[in-house]
Amino acid sequence: MLNTLPQNIEDSCCPLKCFQDNLKSHFNSKDIKRLSNSLNSTITATHLCSSGNDTMLQCTDCDSHPRENAGIFFKRLESFVEKAISRLIE
Repeated sequence: MLNTLPQNIEDSCCPLKCFQDNLKSHFNSKDIKRLSNSLNSTITATHLCSSGNDTMLQCTDCDSHPRENAGIFFKRLESFVEKAISRLIE
């Protein structure tokens, strides 16, 4: 079970940080490490965070989010990334 953000995730660095932290602490496979490294890149953070002024100081503790199974966690991560991609191509 992973701490999973709600479906209506706001665009900011906070969800990205929570997804990164969960991947880092719960998974150890090669493919997950690639995903984690990709999410940790500066380019990814630049495009997934809604503005350059977004600070981590405003983030709620990731552990405060409800725990869900890995399938739901990855669906929400996928949705978060898809929103960012759709903003890029608009």
